[in-house]
Amino acid sequence: MLISMASNHLPNGNRKTKDDEQGRINKQKLIPKEDSPSTSYPTFEENDKVFDNQGSLMSITLDSLIELLIPSRSYSPEQSYIFAILLNIRIFISPPDLLQKQCVFNQNATGTNFTKEGRTRTFRGIYKLCLEWTQNIPYDFRDQQMQQRLIELLTERFEQALSNITSSMGQVMNIDDNNYKGLVEICPNPTTLARQMTLIELERLNMIGPDEIVYAAMDDDAKKRYGSCMNNIRHYIDWSNRLTYLTATEILRCSKRQYRVHTIEYFIDVAKECINVGNFNSFMAIVAALSLPLIARLKKTWNRVEKSKLEILRHQFDPTANFVSYRSTLKAAIWRFNSARNESDAIIIPFFGLLIKDLSLLHRQCAQLLPNGHINFKMFSQFGNEVSNFVKWKNRKCLFERDTHTLHQLLLSRILTEKQLIKLSYNCEMAEQTAEKQLYRRLKDDNE
Repeated sequence: MLISMASNHLPNGNRKTKDDEQGRINKQKLIPKEDSPSTSYPTFEENDKVFDNQGSLMSITLDSLIELLIPSRSYSPEQSYIFAILLNIRIFISPPDLLQKQCVFNQNATGTNFTKEGRTRTFRGIYKLCLEWTQNIPYDFRDQQMQQRLIELLTERFEQALSNITSSMGQVMNIDDNNYKGLVEICPNPTTLARQMTLIELERLNMIGPDEIVYAAMDDDAKKRYGSCMNNIRHYIDWSNRLTYLTATEILRCSKRQYRVHTIEYFIDVAKECINVGNFNSFMAIVAALSLPLIARLKKTWNRVEKSKLEILRHQFDPTANFVSYRSTLKAAIWRFNSARNESDAIIIPFFGLLIKDLSLLHRQCAQLLPNGHINFKMFSQFGNEVSNFVKWKNRKCLFERDTHTLHQLLLSRILTEKQLIKLSYNCEMAEQTAEKQLYRRLKDDNE
């Protein structure tokens, strides 16, 4: 993966009493080489966990993983541990079951926890966990069961946590075609348009919770089960598709060839500025529009487009070697992002489709148990680190000045249907091949 995996060094202590803590220390003695079982890494003599020789956790049973998540009197998990576990543990236990059975039942299972001091200490531990949970994966609490569990645990604090969840805005697409003005006329500066696209991208991207990324990375059957939990991702994909067809609409509305050439070159410049800004998703949406068959077939138009402009797109959009050119550019953008002095100096909006594809491949390894039946905690940490970086990117502040007219055009202008665009394409340049002529006749017959 592009981003290096953070260290997952295990903090000392994960038991509730001093005796248990001492027992754990006594148990974790490194097995001598001559007595060590034939594994690919040195192990500690503890049945429910496997460590490497630096003391980093390599694998763990589900019960021990949950115990590692819950704070106790002598143990407080690191923030990176909490995030990685909460993000991935839903593969094996649902969030409501985790919150109820582990936080409510297990924490109250001993007599000590029923004392006044014990319950105060227990609440502090659970509160810390729930605080991390609501801040990092707030969308888990859209579920009614999760809301009820949280109310039972935190009561008055629940409303404040829930209010931090933002709702996505709807789209309204309505405009009078007779008074239509294109983006080239409304916003002639490609840099300004690229920045307005970036504002929209970050607003939409910011609504996507880490849990939605997990569900999107699951297999198709799981996506069907959790489809209602990915509404913000759908809104984001709808925006990307809208930008693609808006670009095509802007080009094909130009009945004169010279205007089409100018509009195509304009959007190529916008795509280039998107790269400079770090907005790779809008860049890919524009390139997807220029690659549509109904645009690509306009040979007479493309012959007049400046060739040097085309080379920029061909290089960045080249899908060979698993998008190696794009990944190289993204790697440089990540370096600028991490080196930026001010929070608003660098922006990264990744190509969302490829991001989900990469995370899906990584998520499959998270879901696979190791031969010893343990959960692959190393992959949990790597997946959690990748999603953590995505969260940092989407939460980046954008200080670009808002252009109301341009934003209105991008979000609310009417885009043509695929059939309407195909008909316009044939009106721009007549059908030459037999299949194109037959399709054009069918479209004309449908309108008569």
